[in-house]
Amino acid sequence: LIGIKVSNPSRKPGYAILSGTSMAAPHVSEAAVLIISESEQDFRRIFTEDEIYAQLVKPTISLGYNKQEEGNGLLILMEECSTLR
Repeated sequence: LIGIKVSNPSRKPGYAILSGTSMAAPHVSEAAVLIISESEQDFRRIFTEDEIYAQLVKPTISLGYNKQEEGNGLLILMEECSTLR
C-alpha cells in the first residue's frame, strides 16, 4: 500500500521501514501531475486546485481505518485517468 511500510535510507547504515503521509506524498504528487496532464489534453485547460482535489479523492477506497488515520484512503489512479476521458 502507498505510504505504509516503505523502505527508506536511514541515518544509520541500511534502511528503515516508515509509514505516513511523507511516504505517500510522492505518489499523490505524481497523481496530481497526471490529472493536470489529462485535463490539458482532454479539456484544453488546467483544472483549478478544487477540481484537481476532487479528481484526486474521487477514486479512493477506504482501508477501514478512521479518517484521521487514513485520510481519504487508497488512491486508485488507473480508474481516475480513464474517467477523465
